[in-house]
Amino acid sequence: MKSKGFEWSDALEFVDTPKEGIAVRALCELKEGDVVAKMPKEACLTIKTSGACGIIEDAGLEGLLGLAFAIMYERSLGGDSPWAGYLQLLTYQECVPLVWTLNEVNELLRGTELHQEVQEDKALMYEDWKERILPLLNLAPSKLNPVFFGIEQYFAARSLISSRSFEIDDYHGSGMVPLADMFNHKTGAEDVHFTATPSNYESDNDVDGNNSDESITDEEALAQNSSIDATDFDAAHVSDSECSSDIGGDPSMLEMIMIKDVSSGAEVFNTYGLLGNAALLHRYGFTEQDNLYDIVNIDLELVLKWCSSLFSSRHGRARVSLWRRLGYSACGIQNSEYFEISFNGEPQVELPILLYIMLLSDKAYHELDLSVSTAGKRHESSKTTLLYDKIFPNKASNMSKKFLLTNKVCDALISLADMRESLYGSESIEDHVEALERCSSEVQEDKALMYEDWKERILPLLNLAPSKLNPVFFGIEQYFAARSLISSRSFEIDDYHGSGMVPLADMFNHKTGAEDVHFTATPSNYESDNDVDGNNSDESITDEEALAQNSSIDATDFDAAHVSDSECSSDIGGDPSMLEMIMIKDVSSGAEVFNTYGLLGNAALLHRYGFTEQDNLYDIVNIDLELVLKWCSSLFSSRHGRARVSLWRRLGYSACGIQNSEYFEISFNGEPQVELPILLYIMLLSDKAYHELDLSVSTAGKRHESSKTTLLYDKIFPNKASNMSKKFLLTNKVCDALISLADMRESLYGSESIEDHVEALERCSSVSAKKVYHSLVLRICERKILQKLRNYASQPLNKVTNHSTERKLRRTTKKR
Repeated sequence: MKSKGFEWSDALEFVDTPKEGIAVRALCELKEGDVVAKMPKEACLTIKTSGACGIIEDAGLEGLLGLAFAIMYERSLGGDSPWAGYLQLLTYQECVPLVWTLNEVNELLRGTELHQEVQEDKALMYEDWKERILPLLNLAPSKLNPVFFGIEQYFAARSLISSRSFEIDDYHGSGMVPLADMFNHKTGAEDVHFTATPSNYESDNDVDGNNSDESITDEEALAQNSSIDATDFDAAHVSDSECSSDIGGDPSMLEMIMIKDVSSGAEVFNTYGLLGNAALLHRYGFTEQDNLYDIVNIDLELVLKWCSSLFSSRHGRARVSLWRRLGYSACGIQNSEYFEISFNGEPQVELPILLYIMLLSDKAYHELDLSVSTAGKRHESSKTTLLYDKIFPNKASNMSKKFLLTNKVCDALISLADMRESLYGSESIEDHVEALERCSSEVQEDKALMYEDWKERILPLLNLAPSKLNPVFFGIEQYFAARSLISSRSFEIDDYHGSGMVPLADMFNHKTGAEDVHFTATPSNYESDNDVDGNNSDESITDEEALAQNSSIDATDFDAAHVSDSECSSDIGGDPSMLEMIMIKDVSSGAEVFNTYGLLGNAALLHRYGFTEQDNLYDIVNIDLELVLKWCSSLFSSRHGRARVSLWRRLGYSACGIQNSEYFEISFNGEPQVELPILLYIMLLSDKAYHELDLSVSTAGKRHESSKTTLLYDKIFPNKASNMSKKFLLTNKVCDALISLADMRESLYGSESIEDHVEALERCSSVSAKKVYHSLVLRICERKILQKLRNYASQPLNKVTNHSTERKLRRTTKKR
């Protein structure tokens, strides 16, 4: 970047982590007025600087449409683009709602301020692409590769513009500014400011701002970007210390100027304006918790719906008409009118005024209506005000909002809040909070690890062989896409070739436990004589051993298999250079021929292959040890739980484990892994029985090892583990505990019932809404297992009362 004229202070450190991304930190104290970076305008990616400038101007593409075309064009050049390195560092697209699927928009933004707006944005941008860009591909097919100018590429470019572009000056317009876009945003906490002096191509009007305001579509209704005029910095002190550089007001340069002191080690923030989360997510693809600039809108249409529940439609229309004649109005965006509710919950004053008028008695309403009609008085700033059933002029400035908040108006506000909240669906705010806490999931960990692999192993190769490797095809998005194909389609070929993509073999669909045809290989000339066989490569599984392992059938099982020489088959010998698909059972004419990827539950299938199967017999549900301890803490002290788990471990028991997590499996038929009821049994022992058992283990040194010892109430009886009945463990208390754990585990799915999921699945397409469809199948299957666990724990034959158990033990003890 320095070779292209970019300069930055030695006091800045650029940090990149997989979870938090790129951040800029101060290596030493930075002072207000320090100019910490400057960027040449000509090195920014704009319509004017792009190699597509001529095509853009000839086609009359302007503004963000033209900039999007410029980005797509430069990406199409690959390593030949002057911005190849910069574009390589960028993600393919930012995760703004614009690039979400319609199903994701409907599912994730339901009820929010963005739901309808994003849908409209996507439709409008599709029209722009179809009418303005698509025709260019037919006009200049030799210059424009259609692969880089499709609708998805256009949306990806627009997402980058939305989240990263800056307004440069009147000549260049909006553009992508390397270096400047590396500073993260923090609402109301700006440390450094982006500014520009007028270029030689434009007038003397000062240009200044953060990210380009032009890229906001209707976000003026959400929030406007704040800006600090560059002239505010004219007298700013620019330090000549080692931690800053003295950069003058060169009209060809853009500058990043410190507007307050920042201590050493702290992150240096830019701000994109005083924006609420709806605007931040819409434009930049992120949100901030407890954002003081958040608002919620209540549509006028919702107010009219509330009114119609109490009065006639004519009543509502008449009261709104009077409210308007008094000079009041709601906020407006296109064809929508709404009232804002501030972060502290205070409604826009026009809302309680409207509710007040709607709730007036007919007599008071007609008097007010007559007064307005005859006197022609209107509410204009501080000249008139509504006070019960009269208009008193010249008192608006002293009007108290509290006067409007009668009991009826307050009840109306509460009803409107309930109606507005119902738009989010049946899940409670507590459900959303729990879901948020669970967001650091296995999938995110996978992505973080793969990002590290790409950054450390692949990215350096692009610098070593820039002429041979086009950076456009080796970015992190392209790496994730390749890994997804490997995960779902690769096969283990042999020791020499390792895993690979096998055309034809990957065309057979999967059906769990119903394999018709089997993939196998004979040893190659490069490897040992060990037979190689398998379905998709096990190597591509990350932590799916905890979900399920692929099953395999050894190729030697087929040595005596009959290979027909009829028209319906071919005789293929054991050529070591060939891979084979061998039928392992008869298949009738017209039936689909299935391969199988192993005996996998839906969690493993979705994780690795991207699909699920209804009523999958290999499904399981895990109950974390942490959840068991949470249940225990609701009945006993934390010390009690820790002590009982310790004894359980000393008896030689353990849960399943993956990384730092321990869990118990619940099988498809609802039966818990035996270690779980044993742990619950120990947790529910009386203190006396617990201490006797603890003493017995400590003094005798006896441990549970396969069939050598077993826990039976308050004694350890050796040599009987193989005969131990699980039903003996299922006392009333243990069964109640299992039911409680099933309820706690199911609460993680949110407040929607399994019936809600089933109804949603019936309305969902497995083709057009794959993510939603298969996530619903997974949730339904898991919740059915939890219901089976409840049934398992509720069966009277399973339960053994503490009293009868104790008597049985006494008899057994006497016989010994």
